[in-house]
Amino acid sequence: MIHVPREIERDLAASLTALSGYRQARWRAVILYGMAGIGKTALARAVADDDQVTRAFRDGIAWVDGNRDPEDEVLRLCLGFGLERAPGERWLECWRRWAGAAERRLLLIVDDAVMAEGLPPLIAGLGPQVVALITTQQGAEIRAEVERWLPAGQILAQPVAGLTPAEGGELVEAVAGRPLTEREWAEAQAVGELLGWHAEALRLAAIRGREAGWAGVLGELTAGRLPWAALHAALRRQWARLPAEQQAWLAALLPVAASFTADAASRAWGVAPAVAGYRLWVLAQAGWVVEETSGEVETLWRVAACVRLALAEVVQQTEMNAN
Repeated sequence: MIHVPREIERDLAASLTALSGYRQARWRAVILYGMAGIGKTALARAVADDDQVTRAFRDGIAWVDGNRDPEDEVLRLCLGFGLERAPGERWLECWRRWAGAAERRLLLIVDDAVMAEGLPPLIAGLGPQVVALITTQQGAEIRAEVERWLPAGQILAQPVAGLTPAEGGELVEAVAGRPLTEREWAEAQAVGELLGWHAEALRLAAIRGREAGWAGVLGELTAGRLPWAALHAALRRQWARLPAEQQAWLAALLPVAASFTADAASRAWGVAPAVAGYRLWVLAQAGWVVEETSGEVETLWRVAACVRLALAEVVQQTEMNAN
């Protein structure tokens, strides 16, 4: 699997391994949140392989699937670590006894946490040196659930956005297997901008560019089409999980200018600026909107590029059905 190191990996590794005192992790949970395909799992995999991280967690690094039944995952954890139940003890109790020990130094990675209610069996009662690294598309909901079990001041929420242009260039050349020509890089850069440097979309674009040339990929995107069915489906699934009111919020932003202020969003929604600011924060927790820049006067926002491409048809169909 191709991996391009990202700027945030070093800081993420430092956060996971930091201690605030004797037998006390600085961050008990680190939440990586963002849209489908943006690279959350790849980041988790990269830091799990980092030498600093592997040395720090002497009891190991465990992966669980946030999409699966949490009690099944607890059983898998217990069997994987060779734990033995005390007489009359359930597997969940066995896990909490072992993972809750003061001396336990473990990194627990919960990948793709979809439902907040699936977290308690995995993270409730974790010891003070155990760190949970959670990847999710629902940042706000997952953080709210984690705060039921861990102190808010020991939870770090980290948004995962697109690659930098330099990182995107490394990814494209890794997929191509050679350096790009000046013309190819100009086209690839234009593609990257249209995709918001979305990691998985750029990887798929690089495969098409390698095999059929970048001009065709650029033409598809310029015409407003996201030409990869699997990514299209993943973004639509994430959209389908949104409450209806949040779908309406996002749909109303699609016709707004590429970059917009909270005031522009408030006009599109017909609400007060303070309400618009709250809604933008909610949408940003899932990666739907991105804080583009903080200017001297007002922050600028944009709907994530791949979201615009993937959801334009969905929103149009929803509006037609409503009418």
